Amino acid sequence: MFFDLAPKEEPRDFFNYEKERLELAGFLADPRARIAVITGLRRTGKSSLMRVALKKAGAKHVMVDARGLATLNRKSFESAVLSGLKKIRGVGSRLLERIESVEAGVRLSLRSSEDIWSLLGKTAPVIAVDEAQMLRGTRVDDFLAAAHDNTKCKIILTGSEIGVLESFVGKDNPKAPLFGRDYREIKMHPLAPEKAREFLLAGFSQEKKSLPEEQLGRALASLDGIVGWLALYGNLEASGEKN
Repeated sequence: MFFDLAPKEEPRDFFNYEKERLELAGFLADPRARIAVITGLRRTGKSSLMRVALKKAGAKHVMVDARGLATLNRKSFESAVLSGLKKIRGVGSRLLERIESVEAGVRLSLRSSEDIWSLLGKTAPVIAVDEAQMLRGTRVDDFLAAAHDNTKCKIILTGSEIGVLESFVGKDNPKAPLFGRDYREIKMHPLAPEKAREFLLAGFSQEKKSLPEEQLGRALASLDGIVGWLALYGNLEASGEKN
């Protein structure tokens, strides 16, 4: 459903951004391509693009949302990677054999610091990191550089603070761990006015609801084609809550 507020995972729920989806699908299919960076304003569909493309490709992947980490440091990030590896079919039993402890039911540690690299080397999942710019200064970029250099893992990063994200991937900074690694940038953008209108009309059709033309026009003028805000507006209208 277009007005569902969670990040989309099914292609049928992902509106309009077919060009960007195909770009990311091309990245996933190209064995030479290793890093993709998805940029754009907040709520323009970066997370949904990443999730939809990964699901449609059937790619083994580990998803880490920096906003959900208990603390912004490398240890928490590696724990999240291990948790994600455990969910990949066929990896769980092997991972359980190597787990030394579980902290607070979330954090996992391995008996050997080399085991995570062994698992990544054998499974080669896509490491997908949402809001990666939040991890600047945490040494997670060291981890990703090592994953790039020592495994066949692909890496997808999303970020809405473009300058900070560029700093994280080492653009123009020879001292940065990820400097010199080639990456593909995929830019998300607001919907054009006619597409924003089409989105709202299609979403309200799914909800079996319609709006007066004047009210629809005011919403379109106010929300600037940002698909996340359009979805929130539609969700509130469909549920009868005041905007």
